[in-house]
Amino acid sequence: MKNTGIHPAQPAHSVILVQMKFLHIADVHLGCTRYNLPESPRDFFDAWLDVLERYGIGESVDFVVICGDFFHKKSVPPETMNYAVAGLN
Repeated sequence: MKNTGIHPAQPAHSVILVQMKFLHIADVHLGCTRYNLPESPRDFFDAWLDVLERYGIGESVDFVVICGDFFHKKSVPPETMNYAVAGLN
């Protein structure tokens, strides 16, 4: 008898393996202003959307894990919150 790893007195169970794909993102820093450039918060937003579209949607991931700083500051301005919601939708 072939050794299957199942004790003969135990019923055989089906095992279903599910493969899931996920995207891990860290330190998005939405709302960050670099080098005192007024357009830099928009640059961070564009990068955020680009990553989601290219790797999240483009690779058909099942879920996204966001670690680190999602917002640059504790107090989030409405425009920055709009950027966040646009990407999360």
